[in-house]
Amino acid sequence: MAPVDTHSLLGISCPSAHLCVAVDSAGGIVGTADPTGGSAAWHLSSVDSPNRLTAISCASESLCVAVDDAGNAFASSAPLGGPATWSASNVDSSQSASRALNAVSCVPAGLCVAVDNAGYVLVGAFSLQRDGGDGEGRPQRISSNDFTIRRTTVRCNGRIALSLQAPGPGAFAASATATLLPRAEAGHKSPKHHSAACNARHRGSGAATRKDHRPNFAYGAGSAAAGSAGAVRLTIAPRPAALRALGRSGQLRVLIAITFTPDGGSPETKHKAAAISVVAAHQR
Repeated sequence: MAPVDTHSLLGISCPSAHLCVAVDSAGGIVGTADPTGGSAAWHLSSVDSPNRLTAISCASESLCVAVDDAGNAFASSAPLGGPATWSASNVDSSQSASRALNAVSCVPAGLCVAVDNAGYVLVGAFSLQRDGGDGEGRPQRISSNDFTIRRTTVRCNGRIALSLQAPGPGAFAASATATLLPRAEAGHKSPKHHSAACNARHRGSGAATRKDHRPNFAYGAGSAAAGSAGAVRLTIAPRPAALRALGRSGQLRVLIAITFTPDGGSPETKHKAAAISVVAAHQR
């Protein structure tokens, strides 16, 4: 039996008895429409040289996705059609260097999940977009918007610090809406020591304005950019009117709306509730 490739084969996927596709250590993809036809039935295409293709998943005969050691994903709707039929996307990189993708698994609907050497799980989707004129389909990557709210910390100056996990490059935007609680309901007590008091307690006094008596009002907003998949910090700065209301009431209930818009994808919004007190900062 003769080899089908001169380099190490690192992964293979066979979605049917009429298609098997493998990847090698030199960025090559070798496939066949006749897996039992011997070495002559396999055809090699150089797709990702000099990178190492580490894994491949073919969810169907019209969708194969391969990943490499430089954070790239390659998708094709015609995996035996040669290098031109594979579309590349960088899906996993940090600010300093790209991460190596070690494995990938896809389902026929187009959802793919990959893992890398830094312990990250990346989720993405591919849709089959028709090219004009020839009727051929080409997979187009759909950026994931499934982010995670890891922690919410309320600072003594009234700022809200959000610890977020981005699935990939994109932009975060957050806005907080507050509900003013009467002093009796908030159970506010003056702190015994000055060091225990939040800075917001000293921001103004006097009669509440008409705006302060509204059931809900804008507390503040913030934004942050994600250059790649990973941790992102976002801070919501309170408006002066919100700090004055906090100083009078002693406590606010806040609902935070956080939206992540991935590069080239659709936005996703999640919500988080928090309590803001002039007595002490706390975490949710």
